[in-house]
Amino acid sequence: MAVRFVGLDLAWAERNPSGCAVLDADGTLLDVRADLISDEAILDWLDTWLGTSGVIGIDMPTIIPNATGVRPAERALAADFRRAHAAPHPANRGRFPDGGRARRIIDRLAVSHGAVEALDVRADDPRLIALEVFPHPAHVRLFARDRIFAYKKKQRPWPEVLDAWAAYRAALGSLAGADPPLRLDERIPARVPARGYKVWDDTLDAITCAYVASYVRRWGMQECTCYGDLDGGYIVVPGAAVWRTKEAGTRRAMAATKNGTTDKPFLSDVKTLRERARKNLKDGAITDSYGGDVDQAIEILQSVLATEIVCVLRYTMHAIAATGIASDSVKEEFTQHAKEEQEHMLAVAERINQLGGTPNFNPEGLAMRSASQYAEGEDLVDMIKENLIAERIAVEHYRELIRYFADKDPTTRVMIEGILAVEEEHANDMHDLLVAHEGKPMLPKN
Repeated sequence: MAVRFVGLDLAWAERNPSGCAVLDADGTLLDVRADLISDEAILDWLDTWLGTSGVIGIDMPTIIPNATGVRPAERALAADFRRAHAAPHPANRGRFPDGGRARRIIDRLAVSHGAVEALDVRADDPRLIALEVFPHPAHVRLFARDRIFAYKKKQRPWPEVLDAWAAYRAALGSLAGADPPLRLDERIPARVPARGYKVWDDTLDAITCAYVASYVRRWGMQECTCYGDLDGGYIVVPGAAVWRTKEAGTRRAMAATKNGTTDKPFLSDVKTLRERARKNLKDGAITDSYGGDVDQAIEILQSVLATEIVCVLRYTMHAIAATGIASDSVKEEFTQHAKEEQEHMLAVAERINQLGGTPNFNPEGLAMRSASQYAEGEDLVDMIKENLIAERIAVEHYRELIRYFADKDPTTRVMIEGILAVEEEHANDMHDLLVAHEGKPMLPKN
């Protein structure tokens, strides 16, 4: 009975290539690809390499029941890993109306290979099992890191990105003596150039997914953490959750000692919490423990709200007005982005309301309140450029706001972190479209 461990780093935008890797029972890398685009191409590759037993680790949401917002699994994982910058992108039916390509592939494999999606995996489980995994928190757990490897290009300078990739590659290489092992070879070099970098990014992520798959089968789910369930969606991370709790507790104790506050309990007793909650009921969600300036927070969020409204309007107008060769796919992207910006708009408005403010939807002065601009664009390429510029503005602005809110208002900070993750993806989508329609990348290559 051939045992195989497969990793699929599936592209969310189905016009982009996906990463695919397969390991044998001894952890030897049998094959790795980062050029497969269609579902059929990926399924053909799987037909070649799948065994009769093993685990398929998929870096893409497999179960998406929620119409909007984030899945409970994403929220729970973010609570544990956001400080490590390992929070996942939100997935919902607005973005994946049919449940997404991961769902389609698993359903096809269930028919063709008898694959099952199950969370009761035992050590040396004889079944062929498909699971949703996520490389970033896996890196944090497997290599005891405080933060992820910052190997995603985004807006980072190339030397920093390439050094991070080399560190990522070295860490995977160090697993040759682990249990289970991972054995790489000269196909995966120690360093890579900037040209063609996305291939190497996807390659390592696919290998990570395959290794997590082997880890799950080696030790069973009792040595992993499963965020979520088969009803609302889930994400499997190798290693038990207890280490994260212990680490956080140690850091809190060290900080308290350093600041001379060890005589003060970290948590309020239940009686004190109840007494404080009964006071000033008119303040709603704002309690005595709120550490920020409420009026300032509302004013800032009014600007964020205006920015999201302008983004909704701009993307909607572009989705309607886009014309020309290959405009249909661009229109679909604009439409999807408009829906996601509307979700952001509603989330921000709700937070303003929670803080005791009134969301400002008044069109008068909207352009002045917004960080980004409303620009129509003369043609399809102009529209893509204007949206890329607007997304880059939003990314920079929201990063500043995350630093501002920090621990003073963690609820608002977490909300903006979730919005930022989507805006970064939007910027990447617009950059990819610009490359496709202009024939050259806008961002410099070394």
